[in-house]
Amino acid sequence: NKKAEDLLTPETLKIIVAVLCIILLLYLAYQLVPKKTALAQARENLNKIYFEIQKVVKGEKNQSDFGVSPVGRNIDGSGITLP
Repeated sequence: NKKAEDLLTPETLKIIVAVLCIILLLYLAYQLVPKKTALAQARENLNKIYFEIQKVVKGEKNQSDFGVSPVGRNIDGSGITLP
């Protein structure tokens, strides 16, 4: 069976392995690309915060629902305090 032997030569196997490696590298590179830019994510977070603040202003939510430290308390242990 000469055709089967020709298809599985070492050179052919090297080409197949190389193509599979390139496909794997492209997939991994695609996975590393962030889905959202930092600016888009920041805008989304600011919108969420804005709408939550609006709920507090309208009386739909209580300020204590957010788990935020009271005014003048240390927020994260870094020494930064709220005014």
